[in-house]
Parts: sequence; structure tokens; C-alpha cells
Amino acid sequence: MSITPSQVSLVYKKSFSPPFVVIEMDYVLNPAQTQIKIENKPPWLKLIAESIDEENQKRTFKVTIDPTAANNLAAGNYYNKINVYEKYWIEVFGNNSRQDHYFDLNLKVVDTVRLSLSKQDFSFNYIIGDTPPENQFLAITTENNWSIILDKPWATVSNANGSGNRTVFLGVNVDGLAPGIYESGFIVDDGQDTKSGTITLLINGPTEDEDYLDISHTGLTFSEKLGEAPVSQATINISTSLQVDVTTETPWLALSASSFAEGDHTLTLSTQNTEALAVGSYRGTVKIASGYSTKVVNVLLRIVEIITTGIQNDGFYFADDRNVLFLSTTAENAEALLEFAAYTANNISFYKKRVPFFDNAVETIVGLETGKLLKPTDLPALNSGIFAPIVPIKYDLDIFDKQLNSNSLTERSSFNNLQFVNGKTPAVENRLTHLPDKITTTKDGKIAFSFISEDPINAINITGDVTQAIVVTKPSGKIFTAVVDLATLNLKAQNKIKISCGPVEIDVVIREIELETFQLIWLNEWNCPEVINFDGSIEMVEEDDSTKVTVAASGKEISKIIEVKEPSSFRITTGNLYSDEESKWLSKILRSKKSWLQLPGKRVEVIRTFNSLSVSKSREYNRNYSLTFDAAER
Repeated sequence: MSITPSQVSLVYKKSFSPPFVVIEMDYVLNPAQTQIKIENKPPWLKLIAESIDEENQKRTFKVTIDPTAANNLAAGNYYNKINVYEKYWIEVFGNNSRQDHYFDLNLKVVDTVRLSLSKQDFSFNYIIGDTPPENQFLAITTENNWSIILDKPWATVSNANGSGNRTVFLGVNVDGLAPGIYESGFIVDDGQDTKSGTITLLINGPTEDEDYLDISHTGLTFSEKLGEAPVSQATINISTSLQVDVTTETPWLALSASSFAEGDHTLTLSTQNTEALAVGSYRGTVKIASGYSTKVVNVLLRIVEIITTGIQNDGFYFADDRNVLFLSTTAENAEALLEFAAYTANNISFYKKRVPFFDNAVETIVGLETGKLLKPTDLPALNSGIFAPIVPIKYDLDIFDKQLNSNSLTERSSFNNLQFVNGKTPAVENRLTHLPDKITTTKDGKIAFSFISEDPINAINITGDVTQAIVVTKPSGKIFTAVVDLATLNLKAQNKIKISCGPVEIDVVIREIELETFQLIWLNEWNCPEVINFDGSIEMVEEDDSTKVTVAASGKEISKIIEVKEPSSFRITTGNLYSDEESKWLSKILRSKKSWLQLPGKRVEVIRTFNSLSVSKSREYNRNYSLTFDAAER
């Protein structure tokens, strides 16, 4: 069966109407009994069914382009061999069958240069009697013919039409114009797109004129609460030698007067009708014009929703997530005062933090102090059971709004029982361990993993070659470490078991033991213990670190030892690790600040003296590392 034509070529110019080609395909059975499917379909291809010719058993399709996808393609050529197949049911054979139809599709994508302008707002200033202002350039970028239309006769352009990229000059003809503010719009049209802009001309009276017009402000900013009645006001002092007219076309501004006689005056600007405005910034102007000059006051209005978001009462957070508290206000020149009370198991700390508002808003990170304030609990013996490795720090937070250079405080909100722990949100929800899902270890090893749970926990469950439920009593809190001492389970080499508790399940394969098993323990980023079993060698090295001095006596030098220390260091080999995952797990010790060696009969706090580990190597399946440590106590 065939498709005609078998070669389809399309040229697509970005942002233009997509091209299309109609193809014709022979079909086997009644179209009502078949489904049309497409293989090797690129995301930019559209195949649209057009018609069915039952007499000649032919279908027609329109092959075209999806502009949304094609506009994201780089300019160039794209080739695909498309398979349009019929899928149908043959009762004789009792199964699905299909008929394939192929055609070659070539797409050429061509970039489009869309109309753009180097600038859209132009301002000219002119003092009567001075030299007229110079023209300003406008760069037009397009691949088409274009034209410019100006809507005021005093606005000028060097070229009203042209083709392709071009620089033109915009200017103003000031002849016969009185002092004031003039505006002209302009439109550039290239047949595909249009761009608009504005030309503003400000004309003032001659400098030698004895007349004058002075105002105290040329810019004002107001802020109003979303949905509430406006309350903002500001004043402008006006000093003029002539009568002035005050006007605005800004609907949310009210003026205390529309004109003033010569002399000194105060104009009051008030916000109005802002209740229906959405959150955002709005710009307006006030024009103060006399026969001598015109002044413009630019006014910015911010509609602000008073928000305090990012944390909530009784919330649980990870400090290294950099949890952001967002505040907004309508007050100008303001700051937020944050007063913290931090509760740990053994201490209460009080401290304050000041953060200034910028553009009526501020973001500040909450909880970074957790790394300094929160300490892990003492690590118990690694017997089967459950313990709490860390008790989250709890914060109470009071937030006040405060004007700069003022001692007056306005209470904004309070948050209670904000619970924080160190680290980031774990990749696997509620799992606070890097222990792989499957490990190989010895029958006398110890398995430990930590997790978050608010559900009741009554047992650590073991299934597989050995089945047992280790009954436990859940301590208070929500972070727990489960420990299983494998030596109590009477396991044998090649046994396989599954250990589950809370949200964690671990598959354990028992291997032959080489030497007596010992453990390396370290605290991960959540201050929870990681415990890995080794059955390699242990070498403890005693060192001399005595303090000696040399003194002179009777013409001789005499050396004395004035302090004796007993430092020691350890060299261990891990025994075989059987997977990349176990090697990567061991490498997490490089990020730990505290570690121990659990040796037969004692636990020694140590400081690692190695700085790297190879976690993966091709064609190497068993890994045996040599690690060195210094004793923490010397």
C-alpha cells in the first residue's frame, strides 16, 4: 500500500501561516472498522483527516505544521520517515492486524525578523527663543516594507516609509506653539506587525522673562490597601507669577483646586476610587500650566494586599530549604521587626531581626539559625529498638510593623510552634537516611535508618528467611531512628530479609563474614545517624604528642617534657562493598561534621583525615576502601 506523494517537503517561516500538503493513502478495509495511527511523529507535525473516497478506497490527509511547536525549533532542516498505519480487526484470524504506509517528510524552518523599535517614547524640551531641540533617532528592525504615521502636525519624521532595517529621525516643529505640553502618537506598520509610540514636547517661556513657575515636587508615590477606601494625601507648594491651571486625566487622583492666581499656593492631591483596582502599580500625571511654563508631576500608585505568607502555626520545616517569609505593607519608609523565641531541649534563646520594606514588600529567610542552635541528642547503644535522634527546635515569632526613625510598633501577626530541623526536604518523603533500599552485610551487623512519622509505631517488622516483629515503644516527637541488631536474628549467609518500619523498607542480603564486624557511624545533614557495617581490618596507632622545652642551667642545655598527650589514630579497611549505591552511601560521610567508630566493646569519636572517595569504577564490582581517622579526644 502506498502514500502519494511519498516525498513531502514543507517550508515554514516562523510566525507565518503554516504550509500544508495534501497526501492520498490507499486503505484496505472499511474505514469504520479501522483506526489510523502514526509512528515517528515529531511534535511539530499535524496530520488532519480530510476525506474518504470509498469507490477508489482512498483517504486524503492534510500534512501541516503546529506553529506553537515549530516556532521553538532552531532554523534549519528536519527529516522524519513517517509511518501512517491502519489498525484493524480480522475475525478470521481472531487478532489485531495493521497495514503500514510510509512517506518521507522534510521540513525547512526559516527564522522571521519581527518588527521591533529601538525606543517607543520620545521627549523634547524647548524654551521659547532658544535653539529648537535636535532630532532623535529611531531604529526600525524588520524584513518587510514599513511606514510611519504621526497624528500631530508639529511632529516630524525624516522618512515616512522604507524597507528592511533602517534608522529614521523623529523631531518637533515648535514654530507658533505656546508654552505647554504637547503629545503626538506614532505608529510603525510593516504589514505583519504594528508598533506604537509617543512623542512628548514640553515648551517653557523664555529664560529672560520675569515670569516664573516653581513647584516643590515633580514626583509622588501613594500606596493603598487592596479593596479598601483610599486614605493617601500629599501636598505640592506652587509659586507662580501668572495664573495656573491644574489638570489631570488620572481617574484615581483628586485635586483640591483646578486653578490658582499668581502668588504662593498649596495643592493637595488625594487618591480616590481605588477600591476596584487590582494589585499592581499605576501611573498618573498632574499638569500645572501657566502662560509662562508647564510643569508635570508624575504620580505612582501602588495597590498592595497586606500579606504575611510563607509560614504557618505548628508548621514543620527544613532549615536549609531557606524558607521565605513574605510581608507587604502600604506604609512608606517602613521596616518589619521580627522577634523570635527559640526553644531547644536545654535552652531558650531570644533575638530580633529587622528587615526594611522595599517597594512595599520584603522577603526574609526564616530558620537559618537552626544550624547553630539545634544540637543532636546523645547517641544510644545500637540495640534493636527505636529512639529519637533529634528534637526539632521550636520557634515563636512576633512580627511588628515599624516606621523608620520611630519607636512606635504596630503588631502585625504572631506564629507559634514553628518546628525546624537541619537539612533540606528529603528526596524521598519522610525518609531521613541515605541507606540504600538494598544492602549486603554480615549476619552480626547493625541496620539503622531514620524517618518522620506521626502515625503509631508498635514494631519493627522483619520478613523473608526470618520473620519477626520487634516490639517497640514509640518515643515522643516525630523523628525516629529504627535499629535492628542482626546478631539477634540467627541469620545465615545467603539469607534475605526485609526490614520495615514507618515509611522505610530495606532489603538485606547476608554474606559471609571475613573478620569481626564493626561500625562506622556519622550524623547526616538532618543530624540523624548513618550506620555502615565493615568486616575489614582495624589498626590503632598510638602517637607521641608531648610538649618539650629546652632550658639552660650551669652552662648546659637541658630538655624537659612539661605536658604529655596520648593521641591515637585509626586505619581501617571496610571489607567488600557490593554496589555503587553502598559506595555513594559511604561517601556521605564527607559532608558530616561528627562521626564515631563502634569498635568491639567501645565507641570512639573520630575525625576523618581523608577527603575523597571513589564511588564508581567500571568493571569493578566489589570495593574495599582504606580509611584513616584521628581520635577526637587527644
